[in-house]
Parts: sequence; C-alpha cells; structure tokens
Amino acid sequence: MRTYRITLRPQSAITSIPSSDTLFGAICWSIRLLYGDKKLKEILSRFSSNDPPFILSSSFPISSSGIMFFPKPKLKKLSPSTLISIANKEQRENKKKEALFHVITKYKKFSKISYLSEGLLKAVLDGNATEETLFRGFINNIILEKHGFLIKKEEASLIGESFIKSEIRVRTRIDRLSGSTSGEGEMFHNEIKFIGSGFSLFFLLKTDEISLLEPLVNRNKFLSDHGIGGDRNIGFNHFKLSLEELNLNLGGEGKIFVTLSKYIPVVEEIDANKDFLSYDVIPYISRVDNTYDFQGKFVKDRVFYMKEGSVFKAKEKKEFYGRIAKVCVIGEEEIYQNGFAFPLFFNS
Repeated sequence: MRTYRITLRPQSAITSIPSSDTLFGAICWSIRLLYGDKKLKEILSRFSSNDPPFILSSSFPISSSGIMFFPKPKLKKLSPSTLISIANKEQRENKKKEALFHVITKYKKFSKISYLSEGLLKAVLDGNATEETLFRGFINNIILEKHGFLIKKEEASLIGESFIKSEIRVRTRIDRLSGSTSGEGEMFHNEIKFIGSGFSLFFLLKTDEISLLEPLVNRNKFLSDHGIGGDRNIGFNHFKLSLEELNLNLGGEGKIFVTLSKYIPVVEEIDANKDFLSYDVIPYISRVDNTYDFQGKFVKDRVFYMKEGSVFKAKEKKEFYGRIAKVCVIGEEEIYQNGFAFPLFFNS
C-alpha cells in the first residue's frame, strides 16, 4: 500500500482531536453519500473479510514548520535501580536524596508527555534511542519538552505558540426524542479546544485505491464540507483538508510495532510474550452518528481499544493488524467500529 498524508487545517473550535475510529466513520458516511449504500456495504464487507481497502492512523499535530508529531511509544518503564543509577550521576556534594527526588520528579514529567517529534520517533524505531537514553537526554536538556511535545533541542526554535488551548462553555442538551430541552434536556458544561495558529493536524492513510478516497478530500471536498466528529451542525470540528503522497521514512525490519491508531487486536496475530507487550486499554462507548434519522438505539456497544502508542510484537510482519467490530444493529443497518492498527515497526 502507498502512504498518504491528509492535513486538517482547523476552521473552527474542535471538541476533540479526531481519532482513527472517528475518521473511519466520517469517511464511511462520505462514501455512502457520494457512491451510495451498496458501495459502502461492499467496502465494509472487505474490512470484515480482512481485506481492508485502506488503513487510517489517528490525527496528530504538525507544526507550520513541517515537524510531524506522533504518539510517544509506550516503552518499558525504567526500573528503580536505573533511576537510582541516573540519580547517582546527577548527585552533587553528597546530596543523594535530593538528586533522587529530582530524577523521580523529572521522570514523572517525562512519562506524561504524549507526543514526540518525527526525528525522535525515527531514532526509537531504528534502535538508536531507548526509554533510558531519551530520559537521560531529557535530564541533560539535550531533549526538551515544549507545549507537551518531546523534541530535540535544535527543534525548539521551530515551534512557536502552544499547540492547543481549552475553554469550558455552558450548553443546553436537547432531548433527542422530543427535540426540545424538556425531558432529558438540561444545561451542562462542555470543553472545547482551539488549535494554535502555528499548528494543524494530520493523519496517515495507506491504500492502493486512492481514486476511491481522493474525491472526498480534493474534488468534491465532502469531508471539508461535512466536518469530522460530533457537533458539526453547531459549528464545531470543521477543517480544510489536503492530501499528498508521503515517503514516510519511518520503521524498521522487525516484528515489534507501535500502533498509530486505536487497535482491536486479533489474538492469533500477536506474540503473547509479555516482554514484547506494552499497552494502554481504552474502554470505549460512542454514539451512533445521526446523519440519518436512526430510531431507537443511539449508543453503540462497548469496545476495548489499545491506545495509540501501544507496542506489540506480531507473529508475522504485515501492513495492518486488527479487525472491525460490529457494535450496533438498527433495523437492517449494521454499525461497525474500526479497530485496524496502523503499524510502524522497530528494527528489532
């Protein structure tokens, strides 16, 4: 499959950064509107048969200077003995306890960083950086944290204002059955986000059938016109999209991979040796998109995702892993949740 980058330039506030399942839903609705219900069912059948016509990552930040940021791989945590060893090297004037406290405090901050730059990710995947070497660089200010990103020192000047700002606003919930504020309608607080002017978002797409998807972005601009995610009808989550083929110089020849998308594993695909597993689980319940007037059931069944940045070892190297899950049936309509991984492989 060829790799493409789709850039999302925000035209409004957003309620969340679009993840792979949200992007999948937006693309599927667009396919249905552009090509018809029969074409969408044909495509979903291919996903169900483990022959997906495309694979998506989640959305991540990209700076106006062109630096792409990715989820920080969930590498094995440093052991207490390693932290003590680092503290011993940081020790000054026999202040052992102070040095250890400083190192532990810094490691907590380091562990909370969500994204790292493309250059640092490449070093990790190539085997030139580990959790320990990244943290030692962080301690010694060779590697920095800026606006929630882990970056090389020389990249700091290329990143301007903060990536994202949040506001809390009061809204009124509308009862979906009565169409009014009566019944289940009520006042509530909602967090909205604004992407800084020095940033956009992007996601990666792998496909050999770009002619199917390109019209959704460039020609008919369905995704730009309709928005991506919830609350589109009240002005949120609108973007200008652009698509370009990308020579993604990331990834090695091994079988260990980090997923760039929310992932529902297939047991038979993964080596269960715990030495090669490092992941976060997300219990996930979402609502049915109401682009069409579905009646009765609005909440999908729960699925359990492996979070972006989780690390696994595959039994066999492939372009994708995982599956889609049927999460709801409304009349004759079957609703699916995307759980295919977008893998980047380590060298070992």
